[in-house]
Amino acid sequence: MDDTNDPPTIGSRLNDLRWQQGAIAGAAAIPLVVAALREQRREALADQLSRGEACAVTISQTCDIVCHSDAAEPYVEFAVAGIRAGAPNAQDTFLKSFRRFAVPLADGSHHLTFQPWDRCLVERALLVDGTPDNTLTIDRRACQDLVDWLTTRYKRAALPDEFNERLKLAGAEERLRKVLTSAPLITEIFLLLKPRNEELTDPSDTYQCDVVLLCRRDTFLDSNARATLEPTVLEFEKILGTVSGIAVEDVNLRGEHEFSRHDVREYDRWQFDDVSFAADYRAAKKPGSAQTPHDYSIEFWRGFGRPKQSED
Repeated sequence: MDDTNDPPTIGSRLNDLRWQQGAIAGAAAIPLVVAALREQRREALADQLSRGEACAVTISQTCDIVCHSDAAEPYVEFAVAGIRAGAPNAQDTFLKSFRRFAVPLADGSHHLTFQPWDRCLVERALLVDGTPDNTLTIDRRACQDLVDWLTTRYKRAALPDEFNERLKLAGAEERLRKVLTSAPLITEIFLLLKPRNEELTDPSDTYQCDVVLLCRRDTFLDSNARATLEPTVLEFEKILGTVSGIAVEDVNLRGEHEFSRHDVREYDRWQFDDVSFAADYRAAKKPGSAQTPHDYSIEFWRGFGRPKQSED
């Protein structure tokens, strides 16, 4: 049977329009995302997108966007990001935080800032009437980082509260964050903690830790770039060395190409929102607090995404 005259599928039409993961919605596609946000009652976010203060980036996998089965993939997922001038804050780049993320646009003039909950689904069939933006783009590596960052929302380390408490008492967590702010070439931090899952409530018991700071392969192979990161490594080791109850075995810099799959299994990715979250947890455990850090009130959910009401 000759089916060469069958109409093109939605997926083939989106493929022809060059829709793919990491594409930014163009002028004709923006109203589609705005409408989806308003259906979620995300009015403020929809308004930002309408005014050009934000953009919508496709985060669905490319094969799902261009799938030839129209019924198999009914939606395309978008992340809505604020548009800011200049380079991003170093602490918001790569995978240093699981609540904030930033990537530069390909031309370097602006950057995009993401929050993981600013997402929505758009019917895939509607996108055949829109195209990606030709002026706002992120490169392939930035797109990979974005997807990796979103993944950390669901798979990341939960470090012992006692370990985080020792950092906090020594004032180490803020100093470590400050070091990272001045080291934009550091892409990730990994921690090997012993014991890994125990709360060492006896002050005489000690956590042993090994820390790896990662950078891109091209950075590591550039001797001048690598030299600029050595003070960061030394400062990390110095700060951790001041923390009572934590013994530092090693802090070293590695290229991402040197960090193996085995290392990923042995180490935990160390993101510095973890320590601030632990502080929230301890505050919630104080006498008189009935709410745990994982609880959200009914009022919160009723008001989620709605415009704030004026108070009389």
